[in-house]
Amino acid sequence: MNKDILNETLKLLSMDQINDLMCGSISVFRINDKKYTVIDGKNVKVVIGNDYKYTFDKTNGNFCRWGETYEDDPDYSPIGGEILDIEITTSCNGINGKLCPFCYKSNTPNGKNMDFDAFKVILDKIGPQLTQVAFGADSQATSNPELFKMAEYCREKGVVPNITVANISNDIADKLASVMGAVAVSRYDDKNVCYDSIKKLTDRGMNQINMHFMICEETYDACLETLKDIKDDPRLKDMNAIVLLSLKKKGRGVGFNPLSANKYDKIVKFCLENDIQFGMDSCGAKKFLDTVKDHPDYEKFKMVCEPCESTNFSQYIDVNGDFYPCSFCEDAKGWENGISVLDISDFLKDIWYNDRVKEFRHALNSNCNNCHKARECPMYDI
Repeated sequence: MNKDILNETLKLLSMDQINDLMCGSISVFRINDKKYTVIDGKNVKVVIGNDYKYTFDKTNGNFCRWGETYEDDPDYSPIGGEILDIEITTSCNGINGKLCPFCYKSNTPNGKNMDFDAFKVILDKIGPQLTQVAFGADSQATSNPELFKMAEYCREKGVVPNITVANISNDIADKLASVMGAVAVSRYDDKNVCYDSIKKLTDRGMNQINMHFMICEETYDACLETLKDIKDDPRLKDMNAIVLLSLKKKGRGVGFNPLSANKYDKIVKFCLENDIQFGMDSCGAKKFLDTVKDHPDYEKFKMVCEPCESTNFSQYIDVNGDFYPCSFCEDAKGWENGISVLDISDFLKDIWYNDRVKEFRHALNSNCNNCHKARECPMYDI
């Protein structure tokens, strides 16, 4: 390992983190005559290579990625995705028996589950560079009985498990708090279901609790109401942030309409003026940067705003074990069928560097002809 590159990485770490790495496991990748070393400690994981490096703190989610220099931003990970979005069930009962009206998956109670053995095979194949798993589950986190077994296996592999829910019981809140890194709670028609679920999690000491809110013309008024509630409702006082999700007209979401730029500007302005912690999905990064282009903190916003990273730094695998660039690409043009992870032997060779995946990566990375140099979705008009 190049000592200069190692020292450059260690500068970003505390002494406790360095000591943690000293007891960690080491994996080595060799890609096109380049060497990348993964060091996985209990609380921190790092990747060290000449043109690709990262540090990841498993205790709080802090992540830093750079290339040959700190100023260099790699186009993609040469050793596989850092994040895995994995669907472990397509069965969902919605909220109080009412299905989400804009679910892009169009899930119903009559779905199917991924079993633990398949999940284990997938996680083992993807590799040690993986930092986090985001479970695609149901609103109550009860449809797949092996969910928490899967989450525990993530921890065993040095990967932080995360999940999105909407309406959880106290028992499920206990289980989530015992193993998950971050939990997002989706806000639907009944805001009290969302707010009560958030409080159950923060009451258990979880500090990485976000609220997911899908923004569109039809939900605009409810979004403004929610932002005011964040300032005033005691159930939300320990929440981390609200995350604004962009509408993709897919599944049951086809009948909804994208939020106008003017209304989006008002939402962002309200958050900034009222010190409300907020974020957005990577799909909406360009829209956000357009909104804050004249803000004095624009460069800071740009640095922490990650545009679409599908096939660059993240990947999606559906309930059948099939790979897609992201969950919204499933059944889309060119991705009517995924690539079976269960049937391949070498994830990097057979998937990450598969011609179809490389074509999508090229299309995404070429689709950034705007003043922000932000990658824009090549599949949907966001």
